[in-house]
Amino acid sequence: MSHEKTVERAIQATDRLLKEGYDFDMRILGDGAEYEKLRSMITEYNLNDRITMYGRVSNPFPYMKYADWFLCPSSRESFALTLLESITIGTPVVTTASGGPEDVVDHGKYGLLTENSLEGVYSGRKQVMDNPSLREHYLSKRVEYLSRFDYKKWLISVDKILGV
Repeated sequence: MSHEKTVERAIQATDRLLKEGYDFDMRILGDGAEYEKLRSMITEYNLNDRITMYGRVSNPFPYMKYADWFLCPSSRESFALTLLESITIGTPVVTTASGGPEDVVDHGKYGLLTENSLEGVYSGRKQVMDNPSLREHYLSKRVEYLSRFDYKKWLISVDKILGV
């Protein structure tokens, strides 16, 4: 939970969506410099009954597996391994266009890609709740998505590039 993860966007978007009548809960995993600030923000927005912060967990995968969606609200992100992990275990993703995520989700082909802003986080979350078929759409692309990360194909590609 560092500044560039901009988890506060997820909290603000949650507040707005709940006020608009959407019914959902959110779970936040992780620890770091922003943890106490985010906990205070959840209390300030009166969202303690809707957002649970778990802190650092030894195994985040069960949480990811049973989530309807995985959200990456970052303002800056490199490869975003958590997106790949989430898709691998069968949970579709919503992510901001913040550097690396664009490549991870192939510019929206394998996950919902939103504008890198609070409005982008809000609209992406709203979109998946308004269109439940998006979940099945992205889940149906999982096998195709994972084939992009075939190690043997990657080595062949590298060999071709290097002329080996």
